[in-house]
Amino acid sequence: MANVKELGIDPGRVAVCGDSAGGNLAAVIAQQARSQALPICHQLLFYPLTDCRMDSESYTANGEGYLLTKDLSQWFMHQYLPDESCASDPTASPLRQPDLRGVAPATIVTAGFDPLRDDGRAYAKALEAAGIPVVLREWGDQIHGFASMLGLLEGAAEALDFGAKVLREAFAPAQTD
Repeated sequence: MANVKELGIDPGRVAVCGDSAGGNLAAVIAQQARSQALPICHQLLFYPLTDCRMDSESYTANGEGYLLTKDLSQWFMHQYLPDESCASDPTASPLRQPDLRGVAPATIVTAGFDPLRDDGRAYAKALEAAGIPVVLREWGDQIHGFASMLGLLEGAAEALDFGAKVLREAFAPAQTD
């Protein structure tokens, strides 16, 4: 944002996007941008990790047999947060942010057979409760990471097209009547 002129970027058309751990980072950036009055216009989060405590029902229901396992998730978490006491810190777990008012509108994509499914659902609910426009779209028959498996999984192209459409709409100039 400090270099928008040099880069030729419209500061009104900046969004954050990420999947999985990248969705976690994108959500945290959107929250920090709000705190720093930076104009992020949208956050697009694909199956984001939003609660590092990893205690939702979907970790149990989808923790085995669907590529990303609960054990592997816990291993990744230990790499990210060696000190487990940090799991409730909003800069690690964006769902733990007590005040979400004023963050960018969001689109959240989840997968039905994903240990992180409930993280995305819970974050959408929290954003909505804070008055943030949010769209939650779930691909019920998909696994974690499906959108990056273009050519392998049928839902990947649809999810990526959906994300591109969302960003085109977020970047479109406001219509005045």
